[in-house]
Amino acid sequence: MNINDLDEKNPVKEVIKSEPKEYPGASSENPEIIDFTAIADVLNLDHSQISRQDSKLRTLMDYVKENTEDLSMEGIKWAIRDLQLKIGTPPFGEKPLDYLTRYAFLLKENHKINDELDKFKKGGIHG
Repeated sequence: MNINDLDEKNPVKEVIKSEPKEYPGASSENPEIIDFTAIADVLNLDHSQISRQDSKLRTLMDYVKENTEDLSMEGIKWAIRDLQLKIGTPPFGEKPLDYLTRYAFLLKENHKINDELDKFKKGGIHG
C-alpha cells in the first residue's frame, strides 16, 4: 500500500484552525494564572482547579524557574514534561500533581540543606 493511495481515497475535506485559549482569571495584573495554566494543561487538570491547587502549582513553578530560562507557555510545559520523564510515573493511586510537587519540594529543601552544610564547611554559619 502506498501512502499516496490513502490521500487520493480520503482527501482532506476541512482544515481545522485552532483558536487561542481563553484562561479564566488571566490578566496583565495576574500573569501567574497563565503560568499555572500551562502546568495544568500538561497534568490534565481542569482549569477550575487552578485556584484550589495554588500552592502546589506555585511549588512547581518555582522548580521551573530554577531549571529553565524559557518561561514561555511552551517552555513551562517542556520543563514539567522533562520532570515527569526524570522521575517517572507516580505510584498507583497517587495523583501526578501531588507526586511532582512532592519531588520539587524535597529537591528545594535538599538544596537549602546543602547550602547550610556548605556554610559550616567554609568556617561557620554566621560568616
